[in-house]
Amino acid sequence: MLRLADGTVLPLSGHSDRITSMTSSPDGRYLAIASADGTAQVWDAATGKLVSTLGGNGSPALTSLGFSPDGRLVLTADNKGFVRVWDAGVGEPAAELAAPAHGTVVSLGFTSSGSQVSGIDVDTSTGTNAAITSVAALTWSARTGQLERSVPLPGIAPTAAPCSAALQALGNPVASPLTGCHLPPPPRLAQSVPVTRQYAIASDGDYTVTQVLAVAASPDGTDVAYARAHSVAVLDSSGRQVAALPVDGSPTGLAFGPGPDELMVMTTTAIYLWQPLGGRPSLEVSQPSAPIDAAVSANGSVLAAADTGGTVGVWNAVTGKAVRTFRPSDNHSSSYYSPMPLRIAVSADGSVVASGNADGTVFLWDTASGKLIAVQRVSTWPILELSPAPSGSALLAVDWLQPNSASARPGTGKVLAFATGRVIASYSSPTPADPATPIDPGAGLSPDGSFIYAGSLGLAPTPPGGSLTVYQVTGGQAMTGLPTFLESGAASYSEFPADPWSPDGTLILAGNSVYRCDACQALQGLQATAESRDKWSVPLSVGSDRPPATDPYA
Repeated sequence: MLRLADGTVLPLSGHSDRITSMTSSPDGRYLAIASADGTAQVWDAATGKLVSTLGGNGSPALTSLGFSPDGRLVLTADNKGFVRVWDAGVGEPAAELAAPAHGTVVSLGFTSSGSQVSGIDVDTSTGTNAAITSVAALTWSARTGQLERSVPLPGIAPTAAPCSAALQALGNPVASPLTGCHLPPPPRLAQSVPVTRQYAIASDGDYTVTQVLAVAASPDGTDVAYARAHSVAVLDSSGRQVAALPVDGSPTGLAFGPGPDELMVMTTTAIYLWQPLGGRPSLEVSQPSAPIDAAVSANGSVLAAADTGGTVGVWNAVTGKAVRTFRPSDNHSSSYYSPMPLRIAVSADGSVVASGNADGTVFLWDTASGKLIAVQRVSTWPILELSPAPSGSALLAVDWLQPNSASARPGTGKVLAFATGRVIASYSSPTPADPATPIDPGAGLSPDGSFIYAGSLGLAPTPPGGSLTVYQVTGGQAMTGLPTFLESGAASYSEFPADPWSPDGTLILAGNSVYRCDACQALQGLQATAESRDKWSVPLSVGSDRPPATDPYA
């Protein structure tokens, strides 16, 4: 590529076969090149940097391509007659969330309408005993990023990670004799916030500790629940307290759902199922030992929890009656760790319960018969993410990457069929060389389970555009790459929301920005409108390298 202003030549290489088509984005900032090798590459026209590679893995030779009018999508046609739509992967945020006047922002996720984003603003003190001093609940417009509401959370109290002799026996990174248990909390239930403290001798610099908060926004974004020392409070959008629940022990996690006025409260001794606005008494389900993670099925029938005693309990979520108790068995694997359950997931109808374990395995049980359905090995390291797609068809399991340790290694993840445990797709990330690489798996399946947001691990081959990527689950094809590197403290885990996807699967919440993945809509939707894009399949000439003025994607 020749830059006419100064005569600089920028070589754009990487194709293994002849170039068949070229075009620039409407604003001239990006250049797309199609090749007979079955791939198209998107380049930054100003820097000559490769932004994303589309296609590959034996794809038919491409014959032509074009940008959508807004430059976000690339359409390709191949010699087999297929027309495909891709996200250009340029990774520019659709909206940046406005920062509050002070404090650290932690995003919680989209509201049920997808029109707003919920989060918290955390203020901390400084010095040798730095700690969280105040927290406010935030609401932004997902379309503009404008901060619409800030509600202080009076009396909020940090909580402690569950601990037991069994957890301490696992050793690093889960626990150590000097510092006790430091297993990150499930992102669905709590948020880890890094706090910088100074050493007693100022010249020694500073270090980072993690404090854990339990805050949950209602699905519609109007109410917020948060943990205090021995109770849970619910505030409305004006900051007025509308409900409070005294609890035994200290609250360690909160989550709204499955209904809009249903709140699960996890404490060190029990799990409460509560309708804060309904006026009915809460259902208290006592636990055999401190729970680590808990979940309720989407139909509201089953409650499951993994506890520090090494068991997985299942209860009737309506009556509180115990149904099953499971214990993952040691399969004498090569893992250093025992099969201690650390994460839990329940299928939408409550028929299957899964546990992600410290030895890198995932166990799936039938709740009705009590039979073991399947055991899948994901890694030899602890499973720290076990999240189902909202549709209930698939389950994502990701291990705990340790970039700061001497055993830094590729992170791994697998997408499993929830009903059978069958492996749908497998991913691995590059070995982290940078100690600042985030340890949060931060991954999530799209609402229909068709796409995976790879999170900060950069699962699968990371595109040159950046470490945050969206892939098509079944084919592994990169749909978009977000070039912004979201740096996270090594001690932090929950800086990424538990569910980064908007309900319609077209928006992704990463850090403090909302990104659009236009190609991440239902595949049948793309196929149904393919005919309207046929006019894009003709090669674009040098004299007319702009797509049609009308938007075929509307």
